[in-house]
Formats: sequence, structure tokens, C-alpha cells
Amino acid sequence: MIEFKVDDGCLFIDGEAVRLPFPVVEAIGIDAAVAVRVDVPTGQAFNRNVYLIDAERRILWQIDESPHGTEADKPFMNIWMADDEALMAGNWNGIDYVVDISSGRLSVKAFRR
Repeated sequence: MIEFKVDDGCLFIDGEAVRLPFPVVEAIGIDAAVAVRVDVPTGQAFNRNVYLIDAERRILWQIDESPHGTEADKPFMNIWMADDEALMAGNWNGIDYVVDISSGRLSVKAFRR
């Protein structure tokens, strides 16, 4: 398992900071990597706000943008691990997605609205 912490919006892996475009608000260790969600400031559209980062602090992927909804601004609002060990991402548009750990690609799990 990867050693990481989030302190004041900054992700640290093995004590070294990882540079990301916005503050980290959620982080989940997944084997030898960490999935993070960054908090995008209000009024700024940035819909691919989830990353997978390895132990060497390299970004392995940035999540696909949600293909659903007509809004220009539809960031991911939370990430979590499902009971079946799948990485999940909840989107502003009310859709929960399963995130492919190897690629960041999305498949629909549930519609909440």
C-alpha cells in the first residue's frame, strides 16, 4: 500500500509534495497508487478533477469527463471505494460512475436524480 497524506489541500507521497492544479479534498489509497479528487473553484469549469497517482508521484491518468448532461460545468463531487472494491466517482449531474482503475474511463453505475 502507498504511503500518503493530505495536508492543507496538498498531497504528499513519501513526504514529498505532488503538484496538482487545485487543492486535494479526497484521497484513497489503491494498491501502489492513490486516487485523488481536487476541488475546483466556483466559476471555473474543470470537469476532469480526479487523478490516479503512483508511488513515484507520477500522474497515471486523469479521469474522463462525464459524457452525460448538457452543462458545461459538471465536476466530480466525491470518490469512494464500493463494497466490490471498485473505485466510484459521483458527478454533479447526479450520476455515479465506476472508474476503470487502469485507465480512468467511466461506466455508469447509478442515476440519483
